[in-house]
Amino acid sequence: KVIDKSAKKARKKRFYQAWGIILFSTAIGFLGGFLFTTFSLFIGFAVLFGEGKNLLKNTAIAVFITIVVYFLFQWVMRVPLLGGILW
Repeated sequence: KVIDKSAKKARKKRFYQAWGIILFSTAIGFLGGFLFTTFSLFIGFAVLFGEGKNLLKNTAIAVFITIVVYFLFQWVMRVPLLGGILW
């Protein structure tokens, strides 16, 4: 399948943006723990790859998923999620 230059450039840009979000979230995780990694990862992808009209909905979903992850790991499985450098 042949891809034109504009599509190839757009894919490359999305690839680097995704890696930027992942690396930024990992750095935040070192400071604040897994909970902050999860939240910044979901928010980053919602802002960069979500549609502008759905930003509020995507942010609400990111917050909800972060709360669910926190509840499952912290309270059900007793895994400490706030174990970063700042805590």
